[in-house]
Amino acid sequence: MRKDLPHRTKAILVCFLMLNMVSALALKVGAQEKNEKGPPTPGPMLSQGFIELQTPDFAVTLVRSSQTLSALKPQGGNGFDFTPGDLLVERSKDGYYHLGDIDLRLRTGNSGDWESYSTAYARTPVIALPASSGTFAAADLAPTLPASIPLQIKRMWSLDKGKLVLRFVLKNKSTGPFKSEHSAFR
Repeated sequence: MRKDLPHRTKAILVCFLMLNMVSALALKVGAQEKNEKGPPTPGPMLSQGFIELQTPDFAVTLVRSSQTLSALKPQGGNGFDFTPGDLLVERSKDGYYHLGDIDLRLRTGNSGDWESYSTAYARTPVIALPASSGTFAAADLAPTLPASIPLQIKRMWSLDKGKLVLRFVLKNKSTGPFKSEHSAFR
């Protein structure tokens, strides 16, 4: 019987450890259930409301502060939306991309470090520009980009022959040339 004692001791020890792990897991699960998240809070980009527009093909909704797309619904589409509009509140914070954002990687001249810029990094209201014929929303994107960016970037939402068009105008504001790597317009 004495030979069995170490095995019994090990078995009892394993059972004791298993009971402790199960009770610890139960406590953790209970704590997680108590910390359920409430409804999401809107980010600052939604505080200025929206711009509602109608084109021959789409009902368009832009977030006023960023002039990015928050809804793109085809006319006669029974409420279908090409955007994740049902997640707009959760996605209204820094770092979330929306149609109309732009990413750039630039460097000055032929050497030096590449710098990354994005209008999605920090949600700051853009500067609304006067809309011209055919353009229903225009903005200078400077407030949502670092002051160090060597470009002036303007974005326009317009109609061209009845079709919705998104345009960016990039202008070099530095004294020297710069190079672009993998420009991605979103």
